[in-house]
Amino acid sequence: MGLKLNIDIDTHRGPSTEPYMRIDQITVQREANRMIVSTALYACKEDVKLKQNVPGDAIFYTNRSESGDQVNIPLSYKFDLSERVNKVVPVYEKQLVIEKVPYVSFDPETGDEMTAYEEVKSEKMVKVSEKEEWVDVDNFAMIQKDIFSLAYNKIQEHLESLFPNNDIIVD
Repeated sequence: MGLKLNIDIDTHRGPSTEPYMRIDQITVQREANRMIVSTALYACKEDVKLKQNVPGDAIFYTNRSESGDQVNIPLSYKFDLSERVNKVVPVYEKQLVIEKVPYVSFDPETGDEMTAYEEVKSEKMVKVSEKEEWVDVDNFAMIQKDIFSLAYNKIQEHLESLFPNNDIIVD
């Protein structure tokens, strides 16, 4: 499995019109909630069997006929393993609250025990409303299904943002 890049690049081994990228290593950092993917770039798919990867950076020129921008193809990627979720969060406000607190007293006429109430003023956090917020939630279930497909899809999204007019195919 790998990514076939339909772009024209220059490498240390010369030009290539169909470079091929494969995952070399995946590291999951649970505490940082991220995945680090190291890749290897080959001049073509046949070089994978020969283990002749392209050393160093590969350069893509946005427009060869003019002075096009130079884009280095990254070989290491960091991806968050969190998921954005819309969550309802309560909104609290500090307010002065008057509560009736029961206490035991005695009836002055009969001497019987009775429950009396005293008003006590105190400041408390009171829920005044609710609001919706987008929060990041850990989602390690996404890597438990198929970590390689997830990694290739994330790399493909990143490369498509770098090369919007070119095809990047999961092969």
